[in-house]
Amino acid sequence: MGPFTGRIIAPEHVDICKNNNLMWEVFNEDGTVRYFIDASQEDHRSWMTYIKCARNEQEQNLEVVQIGTSIFYKAIEMIPPDQELLVWYGNSHNTFLGIPGVPGLEEEQKKNKHGR
Repeated sequence: MGPFTGRIIAPEHVDICKNNNLMWEVFNEDGTVRYFIDASQEDHRSWMTYIKCARNEQEQNLEVVQIGTSIFYKAIEMIPPDQELLVWYGNSHNTFLGIPGVPGLEEEQKKNKHGR
């Protein structure tokens, strides 16, 4: 789904003390932040702005994927009708953000989702 739309903001212009929950980071190939996409202004929003972030990996059903310099959301499981869409970082964003992966966790989650 996507791309996520908003104003492009250079990293040096982001107020880290402000609530930035309507922003996504776009990374360079070396993992540095290229810019932010800010959807806090209504005239820069799309429907993707209203998808909430998951509180944990168990409730996540979408992940953030960067393709080129655009942000997309990708379904990571079958999502039944009327289920809330909940997004969180994908593996590439985890690496760039320094979010450690838990060895074997992804395989264990797949087993649990498929009832094995």
